[in-house]
Amino acid sequence: MKIGILTYHYVYNEGAIWQAYSLCNYLRARWPEHRTEIIDYRHKSKYESIISMRSPELLDVYDRVLADFLSDNAMVDNGSASVFSWITRHYDLVIVGSDIIWQYERRPTVFSRVTRAFTQLCAMEPSRVSAYDYARDVKNLGLRILKREFCGDPRQIAFPNAYWLHPDLDVIKTTFAASVGYSDIQAIPDRMMNTMVTYISALNYISVRDLPTRDFVESLSLTDGKKAEVTPDPTWLFDDTLENVDHVFAGHGIQTGTKLAGVLFPLKTEHGDKLNAWVVPYLRSKGYAVVSVIDPNPNVDFDMAAGVLRPFEWWTVIERLDFFVSVRTHPNIAAIKYETPFANIDITAIRKNARHSKTRDMLDVFGLGDCCIFRQDEFNCPGIEALLESCINRNWNWSRIGAQRDTNRSRCVEVAENIIRFSDAGQSGTDKS
Repeated sequence: MKIGILTYHYVYNEGAIWQAYSLCNYLRARWPEHRTEIIDYRHKSKYESIISMRSPELLDVYDRVLADFLSDNAMVDNGSASVFSWITRHYDLVIVGSDIIWQYERRPTVFSRVTRAFTQLCAMEPSRVSAYDYARDVKNLGLRILKREFCGDPRQIAFPNAYWLHPDLDVIKTTFAASVGYSDIQAIPDRMMNTMVTYISALNYISVRDLPTRDFVESLSLTDGKKAEVTPDPTWLFDDTLENVDHVFAGHGIQTGTKLAGVLFPLKTEHGDKLNAWVVPYLRSKGYAVVSVIDPNPNVDFDMAAGVLRPFEWWTVIERLDFFVSVRTHPNIAAIKYETPFANIDITAIRKNARHSKTRDMLDVFGLGDCCIFRQDEFNCPGIEALLESCINRNWNWSRIGAQRDTNRSRCVEVAENIIRFSDAGQSGTDKS
């Protein structure tokens, strides 16, 4: 059987890479008799927007992680006809996900878009060297706002798209841990919702990553009674050996036995700058030397993220830390897998004023929900310090946490088995090469 995985493998962050790698690597190892690969389709506007913000060195390092998993044919376009034609000719089974593949966001008002743009771009403060420099920087900031907020966000992919497999596609269609993310489900127009019902009804097997996505599928009232199975992120399938990072620590002059706290939050944003001012001094006051992880940070003691390392090397760095503070989900999965105490601030949920947090939902399963804050009224210096204090002094029961980690992996294995078993039973036998 020819199996293709269709996901956001090209967005060049540790979460996307880890999900795609873990799922493809597991399926290949478990079913070597099948040909499993990641369909190298990249949505053109999203892809070009992302690579414009990444260095050539980083692009090369991340591309090499998945090089052996990608299909021979590479497609970069904004449509879906070409990728559907490729799928029909070359695959028997397509697995979409894991990621936020069913995202829908209502476009905000003009006033709120401009306000948000100023807030997010305020780190680019105008120069005050001269009147000319000041006027130039104000003009450039204004142009960036206009381009970003009135020309649309190229990273937002319009519906329908390739990740919504067309009902007429002549393959077995499944999802693995698909998600709606922070979509504004209530804002979806009725006509679009009806189309979504048609597309999701045509899926042969539905696996979703979280309860909000399961609730979304159930709200569609699919006529065939099809249900969505909640599945942990496929990252829990990862069990490869991590890479040695002794040279990284030695290169930064980090001595054995140094008490290290890692921080992962992007600067030059409103939330990142505030966290930098609140978190780094607090960690130092607790006796930690502060290390940057993934996102460069010149304000820390050891800016390990200033250089480009492979994703597996960063995960080894997380394993070596004594404490870890992150604003994203997958680094916390690494912390759980490698038993590193941590705290999380879900700035995406905070920025969107969301009613839930995907990180908090994931941590709740481990009994670690209180290690994450995601509400706007908690995002202040006292709130952050209280979170850090609680997590640093927490009695981390790694035995219990490890048992749940194993349960998550077992559940991912079970869903993978279900997909392959279902596909083997329903395979038409058509030869696709």
